[in-house]
Amino acid sequence: MRNTLGSIVKIGNKIEYTNPAGKLLKWSEQGANDINNAINTSKILPVEVNNMGRITEAKVGEFIKGKKNLESYGIVIKDDVGQVAAELDVTTIDEIIEVKSSFSSVKEDQFVRLLNSAENRFVNPYRKKVILYIDKPLTDATQGQMNMINRIKRQGVTVVHSLEELGGILK
Repeated sequence: MRNTLGSIVKIGNKIEYTNPAGKLLKWSEQGANDINNAINTSKILPVEVNNMGRITEAKVGEFIKGKKNLESYGIVIKDDVGQVAAELDVTTIDEIIEVKSSFSSVKEDQFVRLLNSAENRFVNPYRKKVILYIDKPLTDATQGQMNMINRIKRQGVTVVHSLEELGGILK
C-alpha cells in the first residue's frame, strides 16, 4: 500500500478520498480498457478548436502508454455533493500530467489542488510529480505567458513542450 495524504477507501471500482483538509472526494477507478477506449475516442474527434485539448490529451496519453502504465485518463473527481472538484488529464503511478494544447489554456491557479495539501480540493494523495505539458514551443509564448510559466515552475511543477522532453522525465 502506498503512503497517502488523507485516507482512501475503495468500494468496488469507486474511490472515496478524504483529503487532509477533510473534504470527501470521489471518482471511479479506470481499467486498461476504459483508458484505451477514452484515448481512442479522443483521437478520432474532428480537428477543430473546441476539440484540440482532448486531441492533445489523447496524443500525450498514447505516448505515455507506450512507455509505462497509465492509472487514469481524463478522470473527473467530484465532491460529496456531486460538483466537479478536479479533472486529471493523464496519470501514472508516479506522475500527474496536465495537458494543454496552447499557452492560452493554462490557468495558473489550477495546480494548487495538486500541490497544496491544505487546499479544500487537494487531489494528489500520493504526492505524485506534477507535470505541465504544453503542445507549443516556448518561442510561441508571450512575455506574460512566460512569466506565468516561470511562476508555475516555482510552485514545483515541471513544464515540458514536446513528447521527447516528456519521455525524458517520466520515472
